[in-house]
Amino acid sequence: MNLVSLTKKKTILILILVCLLGPFVNVLFTEEPIDEKKMLTLKWVEGFRRSKNKDINWKTKEKLEKKAAAITRIGINYYQKKQDTKAIEEYKKAILVYPTSETYYHYANSLTNVDRLNDAVKAYQIALEMYPDNTALLYYNLACVYSRLNQLEESKSNLRLAIQNGYFAIQKINKDPDLENLRKLPNWDQGLQELFKVHYITKSNVIGEITYQGPRSGDKFYLCSNGYFVVKTEYYCDQKYKSFSRGKWEFIGNKVVTEKKEDCDLDYVVSQEQRNKYEYSEAPTECYGTPKFAECKKNSKAYKSELSYHSLFEAVKVKPEKNEEDYRSYSHKKFSGEEPKECDPNFYPKDLEDYRVQ
Repeated sequence: MNLVSLTKKKTILILILVCLLGPFVNVLFTEEPIDEKKMLTLKWVEGFRRSKNKDINWKTKEKLEKKAAAITRIGINYYQKKQDTKAIEEYKKAILVYPTSETYYHYANSLTNVDRLNDAVKAYQIALEMYPDNTALLYYNLACVYSRLNQLEESKSNLRLAIQNGYFAIQKINKDPDLENLRKLPNWDQGLQELFKVHYITKSNVIGEITYQGPRSGDKFYLCSNGYFVVKTEYYCDQKYKSFSRGKWEFIGNKVVTEKKEDCDLDYVVSQEQRNKYEYSEAPTECYGTPKFAECKKNSKAYKSELSYHSLFEAVKVKPEKNEEDYRSYSHKKFSGEEPKECDPNFYPKDLEDYRVQ
């Protein structure tokens, strides 16, 4: 028997063994599929995320979240084609990679479309527990599902929460077929109008000066009528001169979105005596250093940030109460007279005096 013939026989024998033992190998090495009922409990989600986070760093977690998002997008494509059963399978795969609020939100949407309404409620509630960006929309969708279930008190409560979190699409609320049962309640229109009156915020409401006060410092945002914004940091000390940053702002989805484009930061000269004196102090350099003129610098890339609806509501509609344990608060006031000179995009400081606090 030559070597080639022997090799062929061994190969055939291995193939036969693979065919015979394949099913048993799959049983031994394939993980048992997760029961979907478990996926729809917060306890399972929290435990699953803890087990995932246990032995990974933030970079690995970020990769898992991106992978889950990519699978979720496949599900969204099926959802848009009205193939919700296939979409649900993709969302389940994404959850097993890494559960996120975004995936559970879309999962709930497809569960709603296939009339698994009680499961949709669970998925929306789980999404709400994971610090979502779309809180108002989640509450609105919950209101719709509860209305379809004819659980009207829960529907009304979640619609109120949606509006309190910045959902103001009143035409959709009045026409959405999912809310038909809720709209049959007595005094529906009156209650809705009262909620909108209390919580509705417009762009014109927020133009002016918004102050955020933190425990040791704060920020003062000047939202100018020409679409520019200026921000200055406020410290608990007497500042005669202040640096500022500037860019553009928009009112989008009941939030203020800012895009910082340039920084006009003063330099500070600190003597050795001052350095020794404040070495172990929490006082910032701006409170004891000698300011020195510096020109504005354009940012190499724009930096975006937001003032959330909650922050704006507190600033514009609510007078924050003093809390000895938490000094953080937002307040708002309209410009008195002319808007700050820094609102003019053509204004640039030419000397130290141009940084002086007015």
